[in-house]
Order: sequence, then C-alpha cells, then structure tokens
Amino acid sequence: MKLIGKQFIFLFAFLITSSLVIAQNNIDFTQYNSLNKAKEFFNSKTNKSDFAYGNYKTYEKGFWNGIPIEEIVLRENQLSFSASKSIKNSTKRIIEYLEKKYPIDLTMDKEWSSTTYSANSEDFSLKLVVDINEDKKVEENTKSDVTITFKEVINNPLAKISTQLKSNPNGIDYYVDLYYFQVSPKILINGIPIYTEIGKSRYINENTIYLNPYILNSKSPVTLQFIVDPGLDENKNQLKSIPKQSYFGALLITQNAKGDELKTEKIFNNREYVTDTITENGETRYSSYPGTSKYGKKNIVFDYTFNPEVNYDIKGWNNGKDLRLEKDLEQKIKTFYQNFSDYILAKKIEKISNLLYDNYFEYYTFTYNMGKNKSFDDYKEWATAVESSFKTVVAEQTKLHISTDGKLAYLEAIDKSSYLKAVGKNYSKNIEFTFYIDKTTNELKIIR
Repeated sequence: MKLIGKQFIFLFAFLITSSLVIAQNNIDFTQYNSLNKAKEFFNSKTNKSDFAYGNYKTYEKGFWNGIPIEEIVLRENQLSFSASKSIKNSTKRIIEYLEKKYPIDLTMDKEWSSTTYSANSEDFSLKLVVDINEDKKVEENTKSDVTITFKEVINNPLAKISTQLKSNPNGIDYYVDLYYFQVSPKILINGIPIYTEIGKSRYINENTIYLNPYILNSKSPVTLQFIVDPGLDENKNQLKSIPKQSYFGALLITQNAKGDELKTEKIFNNREYVTDTITENGETRYSSYPGTSKYGKKNIVFDYTFNPEVNYDIKGWNNGKDLRLEKDLEQKIKTFYQNFSDYILAKKIEKISNLLYDNYFEYYTFTYNMGKNKSFDDYKEWATAVESSFKTVVAEQTKLHISTDGKLAYLEAIDKSSYLKAVGKNYSKNIEFTFYIDKTTNELKIIR
C-alpha cells in the first residue's frame, strides 16, 4: 500500500506538472498587447517562466493570434518570438495574418539574406524578419522572427492625428524629378523656394521634390519657376555662364500614394550630344559628349504651370493676409522662432505641439496618411528634441521670400542649413517653417 501511495503521489504530481506545461504552452500572447500587460504576465508569481534573469524572461512555446510560436522573450519594452519550427506553415500564417490586419500600412523590404515586413501603430511597432532572400518563396518550414516594440502611451492631440484619419493608397501625389550636370538649379512653387542646389564640378545630380505640400486642392493651377545658374568650376568658383558641357532636365511625375507611377510629363530637357571639332598637328578629330548647344547664357529661367488632380481639399493659407502689406514681417518671423526656441529650452512640449498641430494635420491629409511614419512618431521626434537639446542656434544672414499670391512667407537661412537649429550632446535638429498670418486672428502661424 505504501508503494502504491508513493506511485499515486508521483502520478498526481506528474499530471499537475504536465497540465501546467500544457496550459503554459496554450497561452496566446495576443492578449498581452501593451507593455504593462506583458510585464504583469511575465512578472506574475503564478506564471513561472522557463528562464528568468533580470529583465530577460522567456517562455518556450505558445501562440500568437492562434499561430504556434516559440522562444517567447520579454526584454525591456520588446516582446519577441519565433515561428514554430516543428509545426508546418507557421511563417506563412503569420504573413497572411499581417496582410489581412494591415492591408494598407504593411511594408515589405527585400534584401539579399532576408525579407522584412513592418507595421506601425500608435501602441507598438512590429517587424517580421523572414529567412528568405529576394529570389526565394516562403516554404512550409521557412524560419522567421517577430519583434513587437511597445510604445509609450501618449495623450496628445498631435500624436493622435494619424489614428483619426483614414489612409488612402489611391490618393494622387505629384513630384518633380531632376537630373542635371554642372549647373545650379533653384525651384520656386508659386513664388516660394522649395529646392536649391549648388552644382559641383563634374558631378551628376538626381533629385526628387514632393509637391503636395504646396497643393491645397484640385481647383487652383500650380506654377513652378526654374532658375538654372552655372555650376562650380574645379576650384569651387561659380562659372560666369552656362557651360557647353552641362545639361538640365525636369519631369513632372504623377503617382498614387502607394507608389505606382501613373504619368510622366517632360517639363524641360536641354541634354543633347554636342560634337567638338578638334584640330591638332594638322589632324582633325571629333569629340562628342552630353551637353547643350545653347550655352553661354548667364542662366536659364522658365515657368511651368499644371492643374493638379489631388484627392483632398485643405484650408492651408486660404484665410491668410497679404504679407506684402505687412510691416516688420521678417522681425515677426524671427520673434516667432525665438519663442519656439524658448519653448524647446524650457521643455514645453505641449506648447510646441500646439503650434505644430495644424501643420501636421494637413501633412497627414495631403500624404493620405500613408507611409511608415505616423503622427505619433513625429510627436516622439519633437519630444526627443526637447529632451536632448541644451542650446539653439539661429542664422545671421537671411533672405525673406513671399509667395506670388502674397499669403506665404519663408525666411531663408543663407549662412546656416536652417534658420533655427536645436543642439544637444550628439544631437542636432534643423528647424524651419513656412508661415502665414490668419486674417481672423491676425496670428502668425506655421503652415508648412
């Protein structure tokens, strides 16, 4: 009887231990969707982890949205796990879930050794790294790892903009695509400079400028002005005229917000093959190269007007005063920057986010709330600027620009990369805005 009693106790203990292991392995970690919930579970005395050391805790097996997973780890603010290696198609099921859960915002980056899926929400960011290169397909036993990074809970209107707006992958975006050699282009949109570059000697340039920030709706035509000056010589001095060995080209690109190209229109292109006749020692030879036969001008200036067809209608600067009639406008803008600088140094993030709210609301409207970053990421970036900065620097040489309709103003920094710069230890942030003055309140406001 004693032997039977011992056997019974052993069997009873085995059954309890087995049931605990089974219960643990049946845990679906989807329910721990915040850092506090995950910490509460992993730190609970009734939930013994397989291994625990400091902030590092792990469970052997479990589920995530009903999908078998293993090697579940909580470390600081990250929950990570791997797709089950013993159960087929676990990685496929994770990908299928993400594609269904984030049909618009899920991004995929292919590299030579792996493919990464990324999703971003107000509460966490998620990365799935799949063990396949860009040429392979996901198989039933493909390995993968998921990392969920929990974010700080932020109760701020600017941070919540993206959660209040719908995403529109079919919204229309406009870009100017540039390619040029040995010239220095400047582009203005409705009188406001949006691009300036000094053309380095023997250097081919390609750049793309996003135009939607300056397009309020589909009702008003947009005029781009191009000023193409000579580039620099080998001694970094500006050439006196457009050289023969130079060219400039610009295209108007229309895309949808998910990146599919819809239309391309030529704005300007003076690139051609120029042939020089060279006579040396009584012999004649010919040299051909990309350039322009219309060289020797001081600069090239031309306008291009188009009618946009965007999928939004925003207020922007429609209620703005005519700044051409405003007295001491440049000083008012400098005073605004000084106050903004004071808010940074005084760590007043709420004041800063209030000033920035309209600007970011319109930004996430004209970008159709698409892309990897969202308004909560932008709020966090400004919070970092406030936390990290111990001084600010302003430009001493400036030039004031007013749009052709008189409603927008931009203070260009001549001697600095931006008018205001926030500086900290191993940290810097360029800060500059485009302004208008509201007719109703007579208040100078950031709009871009």
